[in-house]
Amino acid sequence: LALVIASCGGSDDDEAETLLTVSPNTFTLSSDGDSQVLKIQSNTSWLITGASGWLSLSSSSGKGNASVVLTAQESKDIDERKCTLIVQSEGGEISEPVSVVQQGVSVSLDVKEINLAEAGKEQTFNITCNTSWSISGVPEWLTVSSTNGVGNAAIKVSANSFNNSPADRDVTLNISSSGGSSQSVKIIQKAGLAAGSN
Repeated sequence: LALVIASCGGSDDDEAETLLTVSPNTFTLSSDGDSQVLKIQSNTSWLITGASGWLSLSSSSGKGNASVVLTAQESKDIDERKCTLIVQSEGGEISEPVSVVQQGVSVSLDVKEINLAEAGKEQTFNITCNTSWSISGVPEWLTVSSTNGVGNAAIKVSANSFNNSPADRDVTLNISSSGGSSQSVKIIQKAGLAAGSN
């Protein structure tokens, strides 16, 4: 009498196939500081590398599925800036590139605020622009050397009337480009300062 014992079945030692996908794999962020979400689907640990100094990630590593927020700092450069993120599985079997582009501004200013501390004194702010631009919001008490132009320009501002109020007065000028971007500068005239001629 012979006794034969046989066993069969799938191997428990087989490891699951590593899975890693990202969506989307390209991002375009606005120049004024923007956030978008990168979705990761994975059955393993992952790591993100390649982020530039102007781009922050809500998480640069993790395990399994995740949503990672990409946040760009405000850019004042006319040229766009780029970086390529690499999302890589734990063992390095899978690498997924993610292209991130932040748009450049078509208009930028060298200052955000001007104080007209002395009566009759002109102050200047500089516009950097790669297209045509216009300035709006100019009040009666303020003289602006130019309210429209093309390309870079130095704009002179001065108060043309006496501020007899006990409080400072201010206005925000809006500088808009034909490309659709805009910047603003706040002009403050101190209380009790009269305008004068240069």
